[in-house]
Amino acid sequence: MLIIKVKVPQMTEVVTLGDDDIIYAILNPTSPTPLDVKIKKKNFFAPLQNQINALNNTMNLKVQGGTLSFGNLNGAAKNMSVVFSKTYTAIPTVLVSLFKLDSSVGSNTRINVVAQNITTTGFICRAETWSNSAVFDVGATWIAFGI
Repeated sequence: MLIIKVKVPQMTEVVTLGDDDIIYAILNPTSPTPLDVKIKKKNFFAPLQNQINALNNTMNLKVQGGTLSFGNLNGAAKNMSVVFSKTYTAIPTVLVSLFKLDSSVGSNTRINVVAQNITTTGFICRAETWSNSAVFDVGATWIAFGI
């Protein structure tokens, strides 16, 4: 709490401000009262507090990762379950990518690798091909990060 005394000729006003209030002064030499003090009730520090909270959360950041081998897909799909070694407080962000692909030169290569059903304890990694794709082996790498 902040107490400010503003002295104006023949008048003293006491203003009590809360922690999130703003006070500013406007100097206008042509006005009968050259100093005009305004108080604005506003949660000015909320965005700053949100940034501080976000920084504190990054201090607790957990990062985990691994690799998966799906083997032969040939126009099919396979799901692999991943269980995190450390449980997250909130659902983490999970990124997956290919690190290995063995396919035939005699057909189109079509592959999709995604993370699905992400929870605080794990996720499903799905690798899929379609049509006449001849895929003999697929390797995926994953990384999860969050708090």
